[in-house]
Amino acid sequence: MTVRTVTVGVGEIGVSASIGDKITALGLGSCVALVMLDIHATVAGLAHVALPAAASDRDRALRPLAYFADAGIEELIDAMMRAGGDSDPRRYIVKIAGGASLMDPNGIFAIG
Repeated sequence: MTVRTVTVGVGEIGVSASIGDKITALGLGSCVALVMLDIHATVAGLAHVALPAAASDRDRALRPLAYFADAGIEELIDAMMRAGGDSDPRRYIVKIAGGASLMDPNGIFAIG
C-alpha cells in the first residue's frame, strides 16, 4: 500500500479514499482548514478556506472555488461524494482548524 500526502493550498480542496493517506494544509494563518470525514466509506477531504463568502470579493471569479467558505463547503461535499462518500453529508464528521488573528493588533475583528 502506497501512502501519499495530499498538500492543499489556499482555495484548494484535497480528497482521498485511501486509508493511510495524509491530507495537509501548511501555513493556515488566518485561513481555516475545513475537514470532512466519512468513516463508513473511508473518504476524507479538506478545504483550505480564506474568506467566508464569495460576495465579499468582487474578483471572486479569478479565485479558486474553495477560497470562500460558502462555495468551498459545497465543492468539498461534491468532491467527497465523487470519491465515494455518502450522498447525505449530514453523516460526515466535520472539524475546523485555524483562523488565527494575524493582522488585527487592536482586536477589531475579534468575534469569539
